[in-house]
Amino acid sequence: MIHKQSICCAALCWAVLAYTGLAPLPRRKAALSLLPLTAVPSAAPAASVERITGKVASNPAKTSSGQYYRFTLALTRVSGRRGTLRIDSGAKGPVTVLFPTELMEANFPGKLYSAAQSRARKTGGGVPDVPLEAGVILTVRGKILPPPEDRSGGFARLTSQSITFLAETAENAAYEETFYGRLEKFRGLCRLAFRRLMYAWGDAGGLFLALVSGASEYTNKDISGRFRAAGLAHVLAISGMHLALFSGIMRRASQKTGKQVSEILSVMAVLVFVWFAGFTPSLRRALIFFLLGLFAKRTGKRPGMTELLAATFCIHYFMAPEELFSLSFILSYTGLAGIFVLSGPAHRLLARIPCCYPANDIASSAGALLATSPVTAIFWGCVTPAGLLSTPAVTPLVSVFMIAGLLCAALSLLVPALLFPLGAVMNALYRCIAGLVRIFAQIPQIILR
Repeated sequence: MIHKQSICCAALCWAVLAYTGLAPLPRRKAALSLLPLTAVPSAAPAASVERITGKVASNPAKTSSGQYYRFTLALTRVSGRRGTLRIDSGAKGPVTVLFPTELMEANFPGKLYSAAQSRARKTGGGVPDVPLEAGVILTVRGKILPPPEDRSGGFARLTSQSITFLAETAENAAYEETFYGRLEKFRGLCRLAFRRLMYAWGDAGGLFLALVSGASEYTNKDISGRFRAAGLAHVLAISGMHLALFSGIMRRASQKTGKQVSEILSVMAVLVFVWFAGFTPSLRRALIFFLLGLFAKRTGKRPGMTELLAATFCIHYFMAPEELFSLSFILSYTGLAGIFVLSGPAHRLLARIPCCYPANDIASSAGALLATSPVTAIFWGCVTPAGLLSTPAVTPLVSVFMIAGLLCAALSLLVPALLFPLGAVMNALYRCIAGLVRIFAQIPQIILR
């Protein structure tokens, strides 16, 4: 009991120190080069970075405006000017790159941009040689942007500011000729082939692509907005629900091989999924939580869910402290903490109400809503009470949709003639989900500003 309480106290103390600014996170991976990596004129009035080279270190994700894709580039070289001199310098550290959507999607199925290809013909560059995925060695030309205005309620001042580079053209993109580079290339080609398959399924494919790979470029924008209005934004974020689903499917499929073999295969299925989907703060949290729970089970320990979440937070804190202030990180932990801590009292209250079914699901939704409401109020200026009812109603249907999608995708690859008939089945399920989401999205939000 003492050890369990110690873990919870340590996690709570670290969270308070970090989020109050009493213990700012160290800049472990600050970007360094001979050229000053800054856009502030007073710091280096005669110096400017014009070109950067490095390895794409995260999955590109479209920004809310839709004009750019954002990803992290691990620097290896920078070049630019200092006065009249041209300087080409080695570099290291992360830089956030904003890459134009028309260039990023020029190689995507159904997303070919004639303007981007015309620019490439005129300039001899622009469109990447390969689809940009994690692992690609990339050279881009552009400029460093000034730090953005802090609209996060003060959180941005507490964490180290990321350097942001606005890319204009891609001059080179290729994978390393090593075993790991070939593995990353294989992953990129798999994700591209999966995009092609999902594009053929229309809106259903767009939703399934977002659920399985985190890519949202084919997701119907109207439905995506209604998911958020209905309090279901967490469904589109890859997290523990997805790991539990893949693990459960593999366990069920391999149950005749024996308990130990089935457990190994389920872990392998989870790891392959994480490798394919790529790390996000919520998925990293889910993977640490999953592996810790498995380790505790194998060693005969029986930690509570709250203690397990606290241990996950501590490990995550030291593995990737730069993720601590991302919205998905905060919502992921506060949502689970609300379920583990507050759903019990909520269930006891609901149990007194006659015919309150399903009380467990509604209590879990209530716990998550109560815990995440302060966060959504700070970042979005609103609270979405619809999530109290929409989560238990829509989440099971989304699980069915994902299981059916995996089966239909496998059958489509084995028998290409089934691609469009199975796509019709998936679109029928999609319309059921979209209809429910539209209904719950009509519940008014509580606007705070």
